[in-house]
Amino acid sequence: MHTILQHSRKQEITFYASGRIDISSRIVRILSLRAGDSVNLIEDDDGNLLLFRCHDADDSHGIRHKATLYQSSVNARSLRCNSVDLTSHVLSRCGCPIMAKLPVGQTVIVPPFGLCLNIIIMTP
Repeated sequence: MHTILQHSRKQEITFYASGRIDISSRIVRILSLRAGDSVNLIEDDDGNLLLFRCHDADDSHGIRHKATLYQSSVNARSLRCNSVDLTSHVLSRCGCPIMAKLPVGQTVIVPPFGLCLNIIIMTP
């Protein structure tokens, strides 16, 4: 016997080998992200990856940061950013050479970083 649905969670963040990261509108809403913000990943002591906003668009003052968010299309609520460093780390953790579509878990507050969102890594 085998199950029909292999994964019951919706994939909400996609990492591509080219460096592109697509972030769903749900993640944007949970972390209060907007175009111009920068995101980063931290790895906790248990090996979990957490997504968080590292630079706010208002605080940038024209300074360019890595992984700066922009709209994926004109009226889209989802956002996109580019970072080969982040995507290569996630793809190596997943064992996926080209692309990884991943679900997210619960939010946690990590004192120096603030509100973070747990990214669920599914290894083959």
